[in-house]
Amino acid sequence: DQILRIRVRVDTNNNYTASSNVSFDNIVYNYTARPKFSFDFDDGRKNVSDMAFPIMQANGQRGTIFVSVNEIDNGAAAINLSEMHNLYDAGWDISSHSVDHVDLTEKTDSGLTTELNDSFGFYGTNGFQRSKYFIAYPVGYYDNRVLNFTRTAGYLIGRTVNDDTFNPVVEPQEFGTTQLRLGEYGSGYTDAQIMAQINLTIARQGS
Repeated sequence: DQILRIRVRVDTNNNYTASSNVSFDNIVYNYTARPKFSFDFDDGRKNVSDMAFPIMQANGQRGTIFVSVNEIDNGAAAINLSEMHNLYDAGWDISSHSVDHVDLTEKTDSGLTTELNDSFGFYGTNGFQRSKYFIAYPVGYYDNRVLNFTRTAGYLIGRTVNDDTFNPVVEPQEFGTTQLRLGEYGSGYTDAQIMAQINLTIARQGS
């Protein structure tokens, strides 16, 4: 037998004060490709349209926003459908984050079907044909049942923010498509730090 794929995970020392771990991308034999940087935004915040979009537009970059259907236009901080279409028309992908932003692993079969199918249908009906096939699992949680229901609903790519022994990165052969690896910047980063990362990506000819 020939080993084609190796995955490495490193835990911190038990005496270390913080709980953390580092996971490396899979080591894949006889395969090369240009690295990519993907800008993904979860939860449908209005500041994606107001703040991130102008910066990235000026830099010639596009992103993906994953929005839960019931969060659209739900309060002053939420993105609305018109803003979503503006992003889509500029080349962004507008994709699913379920209907209600719930832990999909805890839903019944019926509830899981509703969360996935209704969201998929919403994005198809509202003109986001190009990107209706992508979903980011709320809170990053999924299991084999969720994967199976996701396939059945019509999605081609599922994304998680988790990368650990309970939520491993989905392999291409598990989902029948290309794996996405993502860098994540949360609320602990300033606007200036995020802009610096965007500009660094451009300088290194990333995308």
